[in-house]
Amino acid sequence: MDTTLTLADAGLLIIGVFLLILIFYLILLTKNIIPVVKNANNILTQAGEVMEIVNQDVKSVQKLFDGMGGTVQTAVGKAQTSENLVKALTVVFSVVLALKKLMKR
Repeated sequence: MDTTLTLADAGLLIIGVFLLILIFYLILLTKNIIPVVKNANNILTQAGEVMEIVNQDVKSVQKLFDGMGGTVQTAVGKAQTSENLVKALTVVFSVVLALKKLMKR
């Protein structure tokens, strides 16, 4: 019993073997990539939690700066009021001195 193997048959056999090897490598790749994807998902979840914490901290710092801005505005307003008061007292003192000089003449 003789079997003849033509070049076409040999080519198909080689292609079949290569396809089996490719399927084996794809199975191994899938097997190894599943833990990587799970770890990446965990990392992204933790990064999201960290970003939420940072967002809350940024909001609290922003509220703090807003409060400081209000305090500074109040202080500036009071300083301007004090400045106006000092100017008014200076004018009153100048008037009193002028009246005193007039009384001496």
